Amino acid sequence: MTGIYYSDLFVINNIGCLVMGVGKSKTCRNFAGDNTKEIGVDSIRLEKGDGDLWGYADPTMGFIPFNKYEAQFSKIQFLFRMLNEEETNRFKCSSITEINK
Repeated sequence: MTGIYYSDLFVINNIGCLVMGVGKSKTCRNFAGDNTKEIGVDSIRLEKGDGDLWGYADPTMGFIPFNKYEAQFSKIQFLFRMLNEEETNRFKCSSITEINK
């Protein structure tokens, strides 16, 4: 899963969150505050290291040489996939608890 992804990277409550899908930036920015930090949007490079997955913003999307050691890295602990309205309506459950069964 290494490479550059069209995704956002936020740290929310000290947890690295990779966010993909519809409305990703707007949703995470709604959590803005002391416990939320935006690392980068739309161009996140992922790398494996020490048995973990790490991410950082790569604004060049790999087209221009970029010194990754100047970037702020975050350990990815959660992956969120935001659904659009059509995708959301495909779920036939009435609550999150039904998904977890």
